[in-house]
Amino acid sequence: MLLLYQFCGFLLLLLQLESVATLSCEKAGCAYCRYGKMQQHCAAFCNSCGIGSVNSINTGVRITKPSVNQGRPVQTISWNRGQEPNKYTRPYNTKSPNVKPATRLPKTPSPRVCNGITPCIPLEEANRRYENCCEERGIKTACINYCRYDISLEEARFAFMHGKCPFRQLQTYLSCAAQGKDRRDCCRKKGILNGSLAFCEYFCAPDLDGFPGAKPKYQPCAQKLMQMMNCFWAGLQ
Repeated sequence: MLLLYQFCGFLLLLLQLESVATLSCEKAGCAYCRYGKMQQHCAAFCNSCGIGSVNSINTGVRITKPSVNQGRPVQTISWNRGQEPNKYTRPYNTKSPNVKPATRLPKTPSPRVCNGITPCIPLEEANRRYENCCEERGIKTACINYCRYDISLEEARFAFMHGKCPFRQLQTYLSCAAQGKDRRDCCRKKGILNGSLAFCEYFCAPDLDGFPGAKPKYQPCAQKLMQMMNCFWAGLQ
């Protein structure tokens, strides 16, 4: 009978020890099941936590189930002891940031090239220079308003035929337009002096000696006045 009591007492002791071990494993928690010693002493408990056997510690990285963070699942990565933890977590379904398009800068107009063929000075500035020259060189006051590069052929005829601009001042009038420059090269390139109008070259270089003036022979040259004015304007820099 004594032996029976002793055996029962030994069984109770084993149950108590097992209970104490179970309580210790539960107290430690599932987080420690990634260590080998914990998995050896608390194998049953660790299995209940969904943690594999000791072989799992040799895999290096263990990916747990996605957790929910403010409605978005996040994939977390756990590392074993001795390895550098990866603090980066990658959220899923993350919206791209709202990037505003860059403001386009206004295009800077490229400067005009003064090639002597195409005008590169604004008309307003060119006319101001023309008018100042006419005033300085004593052009008749009634003719000053006709010192413009955008004058029409009809305006020029009216000015010289009705005495607004005297014929004796025609050379000075054209010289101010050319600003004293020889523009025959431009006139040739624009076809002003082609064919029978080759003798009109004096009107493209009004400061040359022997300017013919307003002789009837040179009346056909007046038809090219607008093209000549364009060459004079293109010569400004």
